Amino acid sequence: MDEKPADPSSDAGLHEYVDAEFTVTDLQSPHKEKALQDILKPLPGLESLSISHGKVMVHYEPVRLSRKQIEEAIQRGGFQISETEAAASSPLTEAFAKKNKSSGAI
Repeated sequence: MDEKPADPSSDAGLHEYVDAEFTVTDLQSPHKEKALQDILKPLPGLESLSISHGKVMVHYEPVRLSRKQIEEAIQRGGFQISETEAAASSPLTEAFAKKNKSSGAI
């Protein structure tokens, strides 16, 4: 009877992820790409990251990390964002977004 409730954050089925893409200026060299990667990798909730040709693509858990936090980390590193795109990447998140869009809520 002393069982602890399961930690929901450890259940892979309960995680929702979002994909976002940032266009970052001044990423002309591999050295700068590596510097930005070192800044972003430790962020909690960041599932994956790729940087190529000035584009930063992230796959993250919005319950633990917000797009604003990612943007702030990029800017704290001395980089400027010229464009941002985000898209839901889980069926549950996409269904929720569609429901809100059709009901007029957003």
